[in-house]
Amino acid sequence: MNGSNYIWFMKLVNKEVIVIDDNPIDIWLIEKMISTYGIDLSIKPFNSAKDAVKFFSGNTHKKLHTVLLDLNMPEMDGFGFLSEMERLGLSDQLLVHVFTASINPVDTDRVKQFPVIRQVIIKPITQDVLEHLIK
Repeated sequence: MNGSNYIWFMKLVNKEVIVIDDNPIDIWLIEKMISTYGIDLSIKPFNSAKDAVKFFSGNTHKKLHTVLLDLNMPEMDGFGFLSEMERLGLSDQLLVHVFTASINPVDTDRVKQFPVIRQVIIKPITQDVLEHLIK
C-alpha cells in the first residue's frame, strides 16, 4: 500500500488512536495537538506496553487500530510489545507508527523486523507530522 493510499485508508477505518508511551508529557502533547484540529478522533493512552497488550488481548472485536508506539519504556519496551502482539496473533489489528527519541542504528535495524510498522518518527512529534498521520 503506497503512502497516499495508506493515509486515505487510515482516515476511513480509524476513529481511535492508541498511544503507548511511558512519558505523560508526550501523551498530553499528542492529545492537545489532535484536539486542536477538532477531529472526531478519540485517543486511548497507555503508560505501559504491558497494559496495552492486556487491552488488545481482551479485545473481542477485531478492528484495525492506529498505534503511536514509543520504543524505549521500562518493563516492556516497544519491541517487546510488538513481539507479544505477534505471539498472540494480534499484530494484524495494528497500524504502528513508532515515535522515539532513539537514533540508534540498532533500533532502526530492529524496526525492520516488524512488517506492521508503517514508519518511524523521531521525537519530538510535531503538529505537521501528526496532521499527516490523521488526515
